[in-house]
Amino acid sequence: MTKTVRLRRLCELRRIEELNQATLLESARAELLAIDQALESTRLQKRAGRALVHQGIRTGETRDRVTGFHEIARSTCVSNSLLKLKHLVEERVVSIQRQFVAKRAERCQVKTLLESELKREIDAELRRNQASLDEWHRSLRFGAAKDLEDGRSAQPART
Repeated sequence: MTKTVRLRRLCELRRIEELNQATLLESARAELLAIDQALESTRLQKRAGRALVHQGIRTGETRDRVTGFHEIARSTCVSNSLLKLKHLVEERVVSIQRQFVAKRAERCQVKTLLESELKREIDAELRRNQASLDEWHRSLRFGAAKDLEDGRSAQPART
């Protein structure tokens, strides 16, 4: 297996790893967005609970005040849990971003190596072709003189 083939395979592997990290990053960001939406929902529930408490105070309904206080307490508890979860997910997003950038750098490095190897192979092929042409030209120049000495025609044989 040539070096170019190995580098192409490695480049493809690095591309797949990079895509995998991109997918993980997208998933973690979506989870973060869902947590933000849930936090907004709990904020609205807390506001509704406060409104219920104020309504209970105005109307004198104990049931409304108690329900409002329970709504506020539940929303606060859920909100605190979501904030802790959000912090963990944010740390995970940062970690995945670092891994993604590292995989992208690895892929770019392999791609650069592959491009330089392909360029080296093309240059070597061009040198071989030029050497072949030079040899062919030499054989025409010096081969014709040798053929004249041997008494043969300088014209190439036609078949």
